[in-house]
Amino acid sequence: MKYYEQSDGLQENIFEMFDRLSFSKEAHKKIFKYAKSKDIDIFSTPFDEKSVDLLEELNVKFYKIASVDLVNLPLIEKIGKTGKPVILSTGMSNLGTVEEAIEDRKSTRLNSSHVKRS
Repeated sequence: MKYYEQSDGLQENIFEMFDRLSFSKEAHKKIFKYAKSKDIDIFSTPFDEKSVDLLEELNVKFYKIASVDLVNLPLIEKIGKTGKPVILSTGMSNLGTVEEAIEDRKSTRLNSSHVKRS
């Protein structure tokens, strides 16, 4: 039995899990509207370029890139082109992977001063 089957009793792949747990566009709008009404700087971690478009529509002030997406250079480039600050989660990545993700900034407006590593 795999860990995720033990932890939640479901037998689904990661894509099914993300689909089940992801907020809809309308839910994002509602959450962002509420946060802004409370003067909370809200952000989200996009996992694809379509999500970046949604977050731009919601006028997010900064982004977080998940450690799993350090190798997703098209996503990093799209986020970099927004010119907004980025929290770059490094997780268990090695230094070379992190450097490659940051190096990709040369084709975008993402620069080291915008990146906070976690």
